[in-house]
Amino acid sequence: MNRQFSLNRRQFLSLSSGLAGLGLLPPALAAKTLPAAQQRLHRAARREADRVGRFTVREIEGTIPAALNGSVYRVAPGQNQKFGRPLRHYFDGDAFLSAFHFEKGSCTMHTRFLATPERLAEQKAQKMLYHEFGTAAPLPEDPYGDMPGFKNTASVNVIHYDGRLLALSEGGPPIAVDAKTLAYQGPWHFYDTLPRGSSFTAHPKFDSRTGDGFAYGIHQGTPLALQVYRMRPDGKLDILHRVPLPHYLMIHDFAVTDHYLVFCIPPLSIDFPKLFQGGHTIAEALAFAEQTPMKLLVLRRDGSGQPLWIDDRNGMMFHNGNAFEQDGALLFDAIVSDDDAVLRLLHSAAKEQLPAAADSYLVRFRLDPKSGRLAARDTVSRGLEFPRYNERRAGTDARFLYAVGDHAVNPMLSGCVLALDMHRGTRRDVRYEAHQAIEEAVFAPRPNSTDEQDGWLLLQGYDGNRDENFFDILEAVSLKRAARLWLGSNAPLGFHGNFVAAG
Repeated sequence: MNRQFSLNRRQFLSLSSGLAGLGLLPPALAAKTLPAAQQRLHRAARREADRVGRFTVREIEGTIPAALNGSVYRVAPGQNQKFGRPLRHYFDGDAFLSAFHFEKGSCTMHTRFLATPERLAEQKAQKMLYHEFGTAAPLPEDPYGDMPGFKNTASVNVIHYDGRLLALSEGGPPIAVDAKTLAYQGPWHFYDTLPRGSSFTAHPKFDSRTGDGFAYGIHQGTPLALQVYRMRPDGKLDILHRVPLPHYLMIHDFAVTDHYLVFCIPPLSIDFPKLFQGGHTIAEALAFAEQTPMKLLVLRRDGSGQPLWIDDRNGMMFHNGNAFEQDGALLFDAIVSDDDAVLRLLHSAAKEQLPAAADSYLVRFRLDPKSGRLAARDTVSRGLEFPRYNERRAGTDARFLYAVGDHAVNPMLSGCVLALDMHRGTRRDVRYEAHQAIEEAVFAPRPNSTDEQDGWLLLQGYDGNRDENFFDILEAVSLKRAARLWLGSNAPLGFHGNFVAAG
């Protein structure tokens, strides 16, 4: 006798979600079968926080490791709408700071909007006065009124340096923040050693073996130039290089080895005439040159020598992994994609239908600094972003790289944590539920341990079923969860953060 097999809608959605999570159902098909609320998970995960202040975390699954003592600082774009106006880009929204303080098996959470003068002015006026990265502010009704301005929203990364926090983006100088209160202190120019009119990277690098820090920015004077800095222990900057640029290039990350600084620069620039025609945002003025190769730029770390430029294939790149030298070659890792799909995706934050996800993959480049050629370009793994590693191994042949991977159903989000063994070529994944999303996983080393993978991966996530944020502590060696902290509120997920050990 034939028996019909049927599923009700709830059972079908549950099955399709599970299959997608196991990788047995294409994400594009899974997205069509999920409820609209699930497809819009990215909006819920990055909407404005429902409370700010300092709180002791009470609901804990598992046990916070007693040896985990220090703070995780994160910053995020803090809104997906402003005064009823949907924000169109994933980079839009005032900077929202989060601090997670761990001490003797407990956690205190502290959150606060970064109270910049621009935010305070808009809050007072109760309307947008400044363009966001991808959302234009309304034009004044009075044709002779002031046009909306642009602002430096320091919402990409936050570091601890020279006794303070620095909130970072590429829109201008860092914003100094009080590490204890998260209070706004103002633009930071490193005791007047950061030239006026220069931007500053969201991704400074530090060599724990020497104590040196390195950074860069675009100097917008004449001539236009990439300026590369050494970040000194006394909080000041030394200019190592001034590299003339043909136009304003978007350079988001770089890497450091014993002797070199290496940049992977996509063919992405700003069309300034379009930007200043009025009504256009920076995101709309970005120009991606589809027929132009990415450029690899190599500079001497000591400030000597001439820039070495090497052509790669066309593509897009945001983030580097580690870099090191081996037998005279320069090896470094970067997350790349073959086109600008990631830019289109990021500019779709307010849309009902999302474009297809960008196919991102980890590439290991091998450069020969002496001959000035690209010796090898090997794909290591696919479907990942936000690479991190034990930063005590920065500039050396680090074995392990950690990242987050594609979400099962929503291309705007991350849905798994992965660990790559760069020596053995293996990969381990831990996938989250389809109704959950996570941020970048930050590595925190165990105190006094020399074992590269002895530590924890620390990450914040959002659970759509509970409409609540959580904070996970994973054992780096196994990816097993040591503890999950339910935070009792929602706070917007963002991009980057860092761990600062106690003392």
